Amino acid sequence: GFPIGARSASGLYREGKISGSEFERIVCISGVPSPAFLVNFAGAALLGSAKKGIALYIICLASCMLIGVAIKAFWRSDDETEYREDVTSPRVSAAVAFTRAVSESTVGMIYVCGFVVFFSAFIGALDNFILSVVGEYPMTDAIFGFFEITVGISRISTLDIPSGAAFVACAAVSAWSGLSVHLQIISLCSDSAFPVSRYFAANAAKALISTLLSLAVLPVLRRF
Repeated sequence: GFPIGARSASGLYREGKISGSEFERIVCISGVPSPAFLVNFAGAALLGSAKKGIALYIICLASCMLIGVAIKAFWRSDDETEYREDVTSPRVSAAVAFTRAVSESTVGMIYVCGFVVFFSAFIGALDNFILSVVGEYPMTDAIFGFFEITVGISRISTLDIPSGAAFVACAAVSAWSGLSVHLQIISLCSDSAFPVSRYFAANAAKALISTLLSLAVLPVLRRF
């Protein structure tokens, strides 16, 4: 899930429990929407079929696995085998651990909420701009998925397009996850050597792979 997966990897890297190359691979494949979001919201509520939501979740997981294998096989890191074994986590009392957990969680929620509010306002302004320049052209709604996953999938589900095309578009948006999510993850992992360029390249590749996989499973979905 996001941003928990990348944040957990960042913590492991800072504590010296994983290498830099492992941290890069984890953050590049750990951003997957939750099954509740894809099955209940995207599938059942918006696309009218929980089976489509299940398919979206499986497609996202499969694209992450394929990207993870590709990164391991073809990408090389300067920190391939070196572990930061000199880093030790000092023991703290239960009270200190509790207050630190609450404060860090609060800061994390503020980061997440800040980006959600910003992109909600940005998409509203962009929507008004497109309407004033292009007018009522339905396919412009699909571009909002580049910025924010929830808005993008919601807009796609309302387009007057075949259900198969909507499913494929939702698969691409789900795998990409939106610029808002990416910036949330980067902000929460800024205390680690975050591989920004590789992270964006991996997510773009996930979107492409998910598009191809969704086209492949469409004939199967139509039988049910």
